[in-house]
Amino acid sequence: LGLQQAKFSAQTDLSVGDEVIVCGKFTTYNGIFQFTYNNYLVSLNGETAGGDTPSTEGSLGEIDGNTITLTATALGVENATDVTTLTLQDGTTLTFDAGTNSYGNSAKYYNTGTSIRMYPGNTLTVTATKTIASITITCGANGSSVVGNASGDVEANPGTVATDDTTISVTGINATGTTITDTSSATGIASQIYLQSIAITYAE
Repeated sequence: LGLQQAKFSAQTDLSVGDEVIVCGKFTTYNGIFQFTYNNYLVSLNGETAGGDTPSTEGSLGEIDGNTITLTATALGVENATDVTTLTLQDGTTLTFDAGTNSYGNSAKYYNTGTSIRMYPGNTLTVTATKTIASITITCGANGSSVVGNASGDVEANPGTVATDDTTISVTGINATGTTITDTSSATGIASQIYLQSIAITYAE
């Protein structure tokens, strides 16, 4: 995002040689440093947006009591964008990995179903600084109303998984992290997880 966290209007809004200060968090992907999502310009060629010094925490997620919820649409990314590591505003990270997917497919955000799409073998590792009690994933659907819930074939370590048509629930985590895996052997949408939102509830 640009100054005042506004979207850029064109590629020409930034030029080679521009001097920028960016607020965001780094991650590595295949050994390459890159910014995670929702980073923004603090200064462009000396021009600033004013206001307070930006926080170094992530800006994703809405906090309500001891639960933080992230919706896929809040990422503000283009269709078919790879999703790697997301940092929530409380410091919890969501790390998506291709895992054992036979085609090497990893998680992407798609407008269809407005969700982060996980494929068979893909993993989602949730890492927090507090003990996690439970995680609830709300699953989206494609244009023909088929819900992407991996046909209920989902595992969590640690944790116990229960699924219904639109929800994947992980309970009994009792740890600061867990890895959720799509273990489906089905094909097409029925084998995928359309992660529309994820709610992480911490132990009180």
